[in-house]
Amino acid sequence: MKKIFKKKNWVEVLKIWPTVAPPCRPSPFDLKIWEKKIQEILRQNKQPKALVFGSTPEIRDLLAKYRISTTILDINPGMVKGLLKLMKYKKQRKEKMIINNWLNINKLFPADSLDLVLGHCFFNNLPWRLHLKLAKSIQQVLKKDGYLLMVSPILDKEKPLSPKQIILMYQQNPRYFEQFANRWYFSVERLKKLDYNKKTKQIFFSKIKTRLIKEIKKQKLPTEIINKIWPFGVSDVMNNYVTAHPPLKDLVKILKNYFKVEKISFSPLSSGRCCPNFVLKNK
Repeated sequence: MKKIFKKKNWVEVLKIWPTVAPPCRPSPFDLKIWEKKIQEILRQNKQPKALVFGSTPEIRDLLAKYRISTTILDINPGMVKGLLKLMKYKKQRKEKMIINNWLNINKLFPADSLDLVLGHCFFNNLPWRLHLKLAKSIQQVLKKDGYLLMVSPILDKEKPLSPKQIILMYQQNPRYFEQFANRWYFSVERLKKLDYNKKTKQIFFSKIKTRLIKEIKKQKLPTEIINKIWPFGVSDVMNNYVTAHPPLKDLVKILKNYFKVEKISFSPLSSGRCCPNFVLKNK
């Protein structure tokens, strides 16, 4: 698995994490869907075993709330420990940590051993060509009636906007861009299509931000505007982030090889239309 950030940048990620909001973190809408499914599982199984891809504190809190035995699988121990500070149910958690590559999941866990796998925006952190392999690996370790609960970004069907249009929107309604979800949707989602790689399904944060900065300079506007319209403000930690955003139909096609799609939902946030919530049952 290719490392997205240099090791020294994980500290910076931890610094900005409290200021990051949905869709980069699970929304209350997402958590409500997952909690309902977890309650349903607990009615059938009092001691389920769960696996979390990554260190997302909201997911870990949800599992800790119900004292579910949980394994955190992440490549970076600093993130696992650092994001623990943002958890509400630290004392209730029943966690263990495994530092390893997500693609090794079927080597780390026996077949049919897990009741639940959860993750927020983790498929997209792997190259598109590996999505099928990851889906198959997850299916192998899940029990027959096990579930995969996740949010994964997609390429929506809206037309792209130009940097000029985004800046004009900000000038007309600055308050609208105060919400993280709105900054994300317009400054990332509606601009990403200008540099979208249809073969690899990748978007490039550095290219998106560069387009915005060039337009600001072209219009001779205050350079501080970039910090008002770019989701991560002054931080450069996400500049080299490359992520796979396939069209929904392409992602679903892969998932259906191994899972029954019980539900696909979209948060009412502006950014929600690009980050669907999946409830998937093992076939």
